[in-house]
Amino acid sequence: MVTAAMTDRHLLQELEPTATTLDLVPDDALCAIADVVIRFQMPGLTQPNFRRHAVLPVTHGIYDPRRRLDVVLRPVLRNRRVFDRADLADRADLADRADLADPADLPDRADLTGPGERARNELPRYLQTLAVEVERFEQQRDRLRAQRQEAAAGATATPDDDRAVP
Repeated sequence: MVTAAMTDRHLLQELEPTATTLDLVPDDALCAIADVVIRFQMPGLTQPNFRRHAVLPVTHGIYDPRRRLDVVLRPVLRNRRVFDRADLADRADLADRADLADPADLPDRADLTGPGERARNELPRYLQTLAVEVERFEQQRDRLRAQRQEAAAGATATPDDDRAVP
């Protein structure tokens, strides 16, 4: 049976090559990392009745959004020094590339942040939003568990029958 821990370990193994990629092409790698992190969707999201069926993997420990945030995303981003990197290009650096010889080819922006820096700036906002969603999810999950426990307790209780048996 696949568990959240196995899924996390698999993801960490897939992310291993990112350390070298970040050193070789930091802007491109950071854009790719931000894209994967921010645009993640649970498999089956577009299927009918997804919300109802998505409860099963969560209640059985196959997917846990808290684990994804605290055990996978934050440690991987910290381990890869995503927020500490000083080797990201700015617009002036990008203009030096052969394929962008004319600075007019660059997007019109008042600031000098390059694509890697912009991608890196998206990550904290996404992580904060995800933390709020995880908190909301945990509250809903706890309410659901409490309702199930109450229902189970009510089903096992036998009412006293005062009627006389003929």
